[in-house]
Amino acid sequence: MPLDLVEALLSCALGSGEPSDAEVVFGADEGDMTRDLLTAGINTVRGSAAESLGDLLVHDTDGSRAALVVPRLGRLTADPSLDVRACVAHVLRAAIRHDRPAVADAFEALVRAPDQLLASPYVSRLAVALMHGAPKTAGPLTERMLASPVVAVRRIGGQVAAPAAMEWQTPGLLAQVLAGNDAAQRQGAAGVCARRLVNTGDAALAHHALVRFFHDPDKEVRKAAAEVAGALRGRRLGPHRRTLTALIDSRAFETALPQLLITFEHAPDRVDGLALTCVRRFLAVFGAASADLARSAAADAHHIGGLLVRSYVQAPSAARRSEILDVLDRLLLLGSHGVARAIGDADRG
Repeated sequence: MPLDLVEALLSCALGSGEPSDAEVVFGADEGDMTRDLLTAGINTVRGSAAESLGDLLVHDTDGSRAALVVPRLGRLTADPSLDVRACVAHVLRAAIRHDRPAVADAFEALVRAPDQLLASPYVSRLAVALMHGAPKTAGPLTERMLASPVVAVRRIGGQVAAPAAMEWQTPGLLAQVLAGNDAAQRQGAAGVCARRLVNTGDAALAHHALVRFFHDPDKEVRKAAAEVAGALRGRRLGPHRRTLTALIDSRAFETALPQLLITFEHAPDRVDGLALTCVRRFLAVFGAASADLARSAAADAHHIGGLLVRSYVQAPSAARRSEILDVLDRLLLLGSHGVARAIGDADRG
């Protein structure tokens, strides 16, 4: 793209009179009813131009576009509209690889604003990207997020506290979340721990945090932690046996079950032990409901039949195969949906 077009976009991002400098920003409330700043921003001239500039910087292979934009970061981040600032964060993130110190300085100016801005997607991603390169800077901003009156910002604070502990050797922030009584913080941290379990630098810490989240009194926190069942799809499950066993034995089991069964189906290693533990828990929780087609447990029972047949084939001993047959008998006695068909299909195969 010709550089004069980049300059024209930059001029639009800096100079248009729309939106109004007196733009009203919703206040924080306990119902998390904050406005979507990014959506509002990209529907303004300055915000749309800023987002386009960010896209251009992402594909700036020789730094020529960044040479025009980086010197103006200070003016871009001083925009009086939160909507536009939510878009400017995209420019900053794209500029990190060209001039990290300049971006770090501009970010400080960007977030001198009401907390609602911290909940906007580009802003939160930019914050994490900057912290990743300079972990010591994680503390002050994360503390601000965790203490925010805005629910969405506290949730993001939890999302930042988790990698700070697992990757940046700053465990205090996650410990604060675990010890506190804020469900939004715990929900944010639980989701990140679940998704990063397979590639974190501190799997033991992630495991211990997840065990806490599996038993959390808040349903949404347990749901976030249960995402670990899907995050392990296609992975060897042996290294994560402790975490999966804790999930099966927890209050998050019912939420995790559908994804857990699919993950067992796609596991490249043996799952007979985990499968047996899972099915026993299924029977304890659902029992006769597994035969009731009006209940979701019936659909899960259909998958369980096939899983047990696979586990029987994988079982390393006669004792394990006997245990699996006992569980299959219990399911058949209950009339659990799809189990008889799974056994019949295996016989024909």
